Amino acid sequence: MRQGGCFRRTMSSKDKSDHLERTAEQQRDNAVYLARVTDMWHLSPTVKTLFLHVNTTASYKAGQWLDLMIPGLSKVGGFTMCTSPLQFDKTKILQLAVKYSEHPPTYWIHKQSKVGNEVSIRFGGDFVYDPKPDDPPRDVLLLGGGVGINPLYCIMNYIADLNKLKTPKQLSEDKRVNTLLLYSSSKTEELLFKYEMDELEKNNENIKCKYFVTREKPTQGNIKGHRINKTDLEDAFKFIKKEECLAYICGPVSMIETIEKLLQELGLKTNQIFVDRWW
Repeated sequence: MRQGGCFRRTMSSKDKSDHLERTAEQQRDNAVYLARVTDMWHLSPTVKTLFLHVNTTASYKAGQWLDLMIPGLSKVGGFTMCTSPLQFDKTKILQLAVKYSEHPPTYWIHKQSKVGNEVSIRFGGDFVYDPKPDDPPRDVLLLGGGVGINPLYCIMNYIADLNKLKTPKQLSEDKRVNTLLLYSSSKTEELLFKYEMDELEKNNENIKCKYFVTREKPTQGNIKGHRINKTDLEDAFKFIKKEECLAYICGPVSMIETIEKLLQELGLKTNQIFVDRWW
């Protein structure tokens, strides 16, 4: 698991076409793998999910992205996997969730892709959750905004899969990895994977989720109608051990900067905070 300071990946909207340039210094596989589109549908009015079957024995780390190379397009897309690496190892199918834009690879996913299409991919990225078997348990705080949920959902899926490999003693209250997600979006319909994450919470005592919407009055009891604030973060540390936790943040730049500052005010050290800016 990466240690030693905040990781920041920065990409503004105007720079989306420069994915390769902006990630040039990050770890990236040398190998390129052939993948085939197996399914797709809309997760929300603005977000489409795509499933790829990848012809490889290789894998990736929770939180990483892939380079997406589409025949006929000169631009390379960069999209984060949602699927747990352990699940991918079994099925060789990974899931992406992509918000609409006119950026060529994104436009292709939304308007031109079809089941059976073949593309090429390459794994990479430094925003990772990768605990080793001998590492002491450290609680995980996941903070996401909008489609920034993707790497956090991947990490949550991975933690749930790791639970299945642990003994009851390893899952006891004093040894388990408590994981809390705080997830904000503009509207309830844009809270991606909410049903799936609620199921993860229901089936794992060490996983909890809290949701926030900023542009409408919530109608569900587990959704709050405001931006994630300092009080919400203080409440998070009633479940998460603050002193040793790892905090992963992904979302719009303004949200990340606010939450990162609040976490530091609450006592988190820089080497506990990992930041992934995709916009």
